Amino acid sequence: MADNMNLVVEGLVKFRDGKKWKPRWCVLKKPSPVADRLQVQLYKDIKDATKGNPPKQEFYVEGFYGLETVKFDKEPNVLCVVCQKQVTLFAFENREQVIQFEIKIRKALGEGNYDFN
Repeated sequence: MADNMNLVVEGLVKFRDGKKWKPRWCVLKKPSPVADRLQVQLYKDIKDATKGNPPKQEFYVEGFYGLETVKFDKEPNVLCVVCQKQVTLFAFENREQVIQFEIKIRKALGEGNYDFN
């Protein structure tokens, strides 16, 4: 699993990659305690993450504007991470998992710089 010192949150998500939802084990980490960005690591499953295998996909969430929870493409629990240059979509099995990720991302990055209303 992820280095607990920099770990923000981890869990099973569906990641929107192009036009498809792909099930992935997601690990969100802060590169340093004062960083204003998150490193996203997406593994095939928890076994790959615990074995230390390289992630299937890895990128940074930076220029954070905020979070929005929506229904999208037949998925009722989607968390949109809105950033300056990208919007990252994660779908979850239930509302509790969405809230868990949302709280931990907000704690790590703050409330954001954009008003959606």
